[in-house]
Amino acid sequence: FRDVHPNPHTKPGFTWWSERPSVTGWNPEKSDLHDRIDFIYTMGPIETTSSYTIGPCCAPSSLLPWPSDHCALVSTFNITPSK
Repeated sequence: FRDVHPNPHTKPGFTWWSERPSVTGWNPEKSDLHDRIDFIYTMGPIETTSSYTIGPCCAPSSLLPWPSDHCALVSTFNITPSK
């Protein structure tokens, strides 16, 4: 995510918590801490071409109600195969 969006102040990329239907147990409040706790790690000859979060505010209707207290992280890469 940071390869494409290096400034955490302009694009924090929060993945936790996501708004979701109330469940038995912990239900976050608007004032609770948000954080980016979901990551994709890479190595080798790879270039991140895009990266974004998806959650209840922008998910396709087939994914609603949003099933998790995390948003998903979606990234696309150009990979150079090793020889």
